[in-house]
Amino acid sequence: MVIGESGAGKTTLAKLLCGIEKPTDGIVRLDEAEIFKWKKTDLAPSIGYLPQNIELFGGSIMSNISRFEEPNTDYLRDACEKAGILDLFDSFLEGKDPYIDADSLSISNGMKQKIGLARAYYGNPTLIVLDEPTSRLDSFSENKFLESIKLLKQEGACVIIITHNSKIIRNSDNILMIGAGEQKMHDSTQNAFSKIRNAVERGRKKT
Repeated sequence: MVIGESGAGKTTLAKLLCGIEKPTDGIVRLDEAEIFKWKKTDLAPSIGYLPQNIELFGGSIMSNISRFEEPNTDYLRDACEKAGILDLFDSFLEGKDPYIDADSLSISNGMKQKIGLARAYYGNPTLIVLDEPTSRLDSFSENKFLESIKLLKQEGACVIIITHNSKIIRNSDNILMIGAGEQKMHDSTQNAFSKIRNAVERGRKKT
C-alpha cells in the first residue's frame, strides 16, 4: 500500500514500477532485470496497471480488457468476475459486446473504472499496480474490489495499491508512506498504525 499527500510522487512511483518512466537515479528491477529496458511487448503480460486517469480506446469492451489481442475467454471471465462486470462477459458469450467510442463518453465513470480494473487483471499478471482504484466506485463495488484483492494475493500476485481509501489501507499487509518524492515510512500495516498512533499521542501531550 502506498500513501501520501497529493503531489508526493505516488503516481510517478507507479509509472516507475511498471517501466513506463525511467528513474533519474537508481534502478527498478523485476525478477532481477532492469524493468525499463525490457521490451514492452514482453513486459506487458507480466504487469497489470490501472492509471489514475483511465484511458479506454475506440473498440469493444472485451477488446479493451484483452488489450486488443485475441481474447482468451478464461482470462476474460476471470478478469470480469474480479472487476464485478461478469454480466458483460456473459453478454459477450451471447454475441453482445458493446462498442466504446474513442472518447469513452458512452459509459459512466464507475463502469470505466471497472473495465480498467478488468484490463489490469487480464492474463493473471504477477505484478499489479493500481492507482486510486476505487475513486469512482460505490460502496458495493468497493467491497467487491477488496474481495478481488484477496483472491489475487492468494493466487500469488504482488499487488501495489496507491490510495487514500481508509478501508483499503486497513486491509493491506504493508504501508509505504512517501512525501516530496522520498520514503517517510515503510512497515507492516500493524506497525505503521502503531507508529502513527504514538506520533499523534506525542503531539497531544506537547499541546
